[in-house]
Amino acid sequence: SSSGSDNLEEVFETNLKRIGRMVAILDTWDQPTYLTRVWTVYEQFVASTIQIEVDSEEAKAWKMEDGIKVKSLIQDSVGFKHVDVHVTNVMITWIGRVLEETCRELLDRARGESMKKGDCPQIPKAGDQRSKRLSL
Repeated sequence: SSSGSDNLEEVFETNLKRIGRMVAILDTWDQPTYLTRVWTVYEQFVASTIQIEVDSEEAKAWKMEDGIKVKSLIQDSVGFKHVDVHVTNVMITWIGRVLEETCRELLDRARGESMKKGDCPQIPKAGDQRSKRLSL
């Protein structure tokens, strides 16, 4: 399109691979706004599929003392590698669940609106342009 969104996913993936890191900032732990925004959910998905790694040993803290304290806790308990793998798996599971719930809500809402109009909701067939947009 004229707004430049035709190849957004390619531009994003290329930049993410070039940078090699991504930061997710959550405003709350129980229902972060970050996971309600389609673009940030997609960012997490892409980062997980191209295997952008979590690196707790190189992670920074705002206060140096906090960084030292947390890294000591990690190192003295399960180790950086375990934390990295665990955080990656939890984020992938979390993002997947939020993405699935969001898609289900959107589909339910669309079906409800179609049923009100008397239309029969159509499920896209394999190869249909609409099914490609839903595939991740």
